[in-house]
Amino acid sequence: MKDAAENLAEKSRNLTAKRNYIISELKKIPHSVLNGDEENRLPGNINMCFEGIDGEPLILMLDLRGIEASSGSACTSGSLEPSHVLRAIGRNPEIARGSLRLSIGEDITDDDARSIVKNVTETVEFLRNKSPLWQEKLSGKRDFFPEKCAGKIAVMQQIYAKRKRGDRKDDFFRAIALNFDILEEQK
Repeated sequence: MKDAAENLAEKSRNLTAKRNYIISELKKIPHSVLNGDEENRLPGNINMCFEGIDGEPLILMLDLRGIEASSGSACTSGSLEPSHVLRAIGRNPEIARGSLRLSIGEDITDDDARSIVKNVTETVEFLRNKSPLWQEKLSGKRDFFPEKCAGKIAVMQQIYAKRKRGDRKDDFFRAIALNFDILEEQK
């Protein structure tokens, strides 16, 4: 037990730094989104969604490249449906289907982190190039989902649920303000 606890803070800092590197690089992929808060998360947790692809082929192709990953949340592993957790935070089902969950450990090296970024980036690009849905989005036949609105939509859903329970406070005015923000962003 003493060995495990020794240098825990330093190990956590190192793991967090590698996690942050991977997240920052994967966020550079167009139409990708981090699930959850960027700072308030476990040091080894990375959960992203990539619009225009399905998570299962992503996971299979990463496995062939030696990267162990999952799609969706741990509580829905094995299901082809989008994670109810991702849906609850406001993810569009189409985007939630392109989810990727990585868990990294303290033994991850800088080379491992770079390899994860390289392989995920290449695999997402490959799958998007094969995706009729992605091609429709690129050609303008389908719209990209305004992902920056998703968090606000989730907040509005929470406010609505609180109001149904009778917990009103100032949430009504907050919901109206969020609604106007969403309408402005969609213009």
